Amino acid sequence: FNLSGSAASLRPEEARQHICGRFVRELWSDDGDGFPLPIGCAYDESMVDGSHTTYSLVFGARNGLRAATRYQMVVDVRSVAPAAGAPAALAPDGALQLWSL
Repeated sequence: FNLSGSAASLRPEEARQHICGRFVRELWSDDGDGFPLPIGCAYDESMVDGSHTTYSLVFGARNGLRAATRYQMVVDVRSVAPAAGAPAALAPDGALQLWSL
């Protein structure tokens, strides 16, 4: 997706639900209550070396991911190789990293 005209970042504490619709396409869970509804989404395109963008889904207290539950997300983002001479990506283990706090 393209955030041209937007700020380079939107901090998690400023997360907005309409931002989720700009990169999240589908959410699925095998939980009977479905996928938890995020408060909103945040992003950071201002990484120092320009090698990656961070996207975050922010959940309210006690409305996050549950243990022993399967979740699937379809996101609309593009992964590209760095330009010649550009610094190596900070995350050498793949294009996606997931943290549940």
